[in-house]
Amino acid sequence: MNVILSKSFLRAFRKFLKQHPELEQSAKEKIKLFSDTPSAPSLGNHKLDGKLKGKWAFRIDQKYRIVFELTPDGGAL
Repeated sequence: MNVILSKSFLRAFRKFLKQHPELEQSAKEKIKLFSDTPSAPSLGNHKLDGKLKGKWAFRIDQKYRIVFELTPDGGAL
């Protein structure tokens, strides 16, 4: 899958990693796995609803998620 990391995501991700350096390796591995195999069961992909309706998320761990949007060409943003 073609994954595009926006400037706002990269900024928020760097800030997140400063606050949670113990999750850096896990988060990067999950992003790579998502890029290679978006439907991997270990990611726990799921649609969001409510305020984030139309977006999707996958797990970094039990507490943290990465939210993304699917693009019309089948990629993710």
